[in-house]
Amino acid sequence: MSENNSNVTQTNQPELDDINKYKGKWYVINSYSGHEDRVRDDLIQRVESLNMKDVIFDIRVVKEIIPPKGKGKKPVEKNLYPGYIFINMIMNDDAWYIVRNTTGVTGFIGSSGRGTKPFPLTDQEARTMLSKATSFKEAQTNKKVKKVYVANFEVNDYVKIIAGPFTDMEGQVTKLDTTKGMATVNLEMFGRLTPTEIPFDQCEPIK
Repeated sequence: MSENNSNVTQTNQPELDDINKYKGKWYVINSYSGHEDRVRDDLIQRVESLNMKDVIFDIRVVKEIIPPKGKGKKPVEKNLYPGYIFINMIMNDDAWYIVRNTTGVTGFIGSSGRGTKPFPLTDQEARTMLSKATSFKEAQTNKKVKKVYVANFEVNDYVKIIAGPFTDMEGQVTKLDTTKGMATVNLEMFGRLTPTEIPFDQCEPIK
């Protein structure tokens, strides 16, 4: 919750059982990359000042926390979806206008423009996208002794995701991290290609 006792939730690390607890639907809005937190805070302030808490319930920037790599260094937050903000709301004319005309919001994903209302995420899409956040505790727990991972595919190969939240999606490999066992794969999300880190063992080369 925000510090001034608002009913609008702002969170970077959503709990899974919170994702579908609202009576609204999840939508995705665009903002300029690197400005997501400021835009989210501006949205929350507008919702509070205009008393729209009965139709806009939750606004999230989905992040993971990377543990520090050395002594004295702080954990680093990484935005999993640069330029995207997730909002749970009941879509009506007033709510749409308030969100669309907040400084820093460049549009809704799933809208053709010219005032048309966007399509919401499905429940499965919302769970998949929002559940990717990790906490510092989880990041620390998952740390392992350094080792080198080997992939059975190469950069520029096309792979199919065979496990995890992106199962059955396909995309092109753009980067391999053999120290983490992670491949960066361009997956189509929200109507455009989004670089997404996928473990080697969740990728199957397409031949």
